Amino acid sequence: MATTHPDIMQTYHHAMRVLYPVDRPWGVKSNKLSFNKLIFKKKLLNKKIPLSYFINNPNFIIDSDHKAADIGVSLNITHGFVEAGTVAYVAAQLAFSRQAASIHLYGIDLLNSKQPRFYENKNNSAPSMLSKVLNERIVPSFNLLGRIYQSHGVPVVNHSPISKSLFDTF
Repeated sequence: MATTHPDIMQTYHHAMRVLYPVDRPWGVKSNKLSFNKLIFKKKLLNKKIPLSYFINNPNFIIDSDHKAADIGVSLNITHGFVEAGTVAYVAAQLAFSRQAASIHLYGIDLLNSKQPRFYENKNNSAPSMLSKVLNERIVPSFNLLGRIYQSHGVPVVNHSPISKSLFDTF
């Protein structure tokens, strides 16, 4: 939207909330972005900041001891969200930031990633990267999220019979 309608962004910025990955605050995937008469190059906008940079930031919990790579969770999504390889992880952070009393996960069907998604069929399905990042990133991230949000009084419940056994008990 910032690329195609900068006038809308300028006019209504006070009423908008832009959600972005904490490690790529400008996360725009375009070659140029013209906003407030400034032009940024893609290289500058998408430069990744290591999650370890946010260890002392009170809006995030970062686990830098995780083997594969740092993982984390946002306590306030207005300062950014932490990615884990699935949009459900971002949605859970949004729910927590909006002060949900509890977070219920449905359809986190991670063990059937070789099958078409609910909106696809065998002849028309996109490749999934879930199996590659499942044990290295997704499961540890959800386990961290569950522990942290539970410690803040917000239970996280996974209702998916397919992937329920993957996660620690929240």
